[in-house]
Amino acid sequence: MNASALTIGELAARFGIPAHVLRYWESEGLISPRRQAGQRRYGPGEVRRIALILLAREAGFGVRQLQTLLSTPDPMAHADLLREYVHTLEHRIEHARTTKELIEHALECPRAFQDCLHAQERIASRIPDGLLSGPD
Repeated sequence: MNASALTIGELAARFGIPAHVLRYWESEGLISPRRQAGQRRYGPGEVRRIALILLAREAGFGVRQLQTLLSTPDPMAHADLLREYVHTLEHRIEHARTTKELIEHALECPRAFQDCLHAQERIASRIPDGLLSGPD
């Protein structure tokens, strides 16, 4: 099947996403399929754009960020947004790494999670200063 002839249903099935997602992305201006006899038709350019949107969504980009990035043919025109997002990803990666370490420790620790000193230290590190200074 030629990509230039894909309908919304065919394209959605190929990507494994519901058709309403494509309609939503269209309503938000992320994609602009051409119309043929009242039917949406997706050509190679739109197929590539949808693949890019899916990659960006998997990385955690929101619709508003995508609108900004896709509003120009040169994504580097938004270098500040990309740099900010790299920082966000680095924070997520560090959080995932420490969470993984805690889970791995819990799997090996002979103590119950609530009695484990390592777990208690991690839990305490997440409580804002002064929050537990009052009575229980």
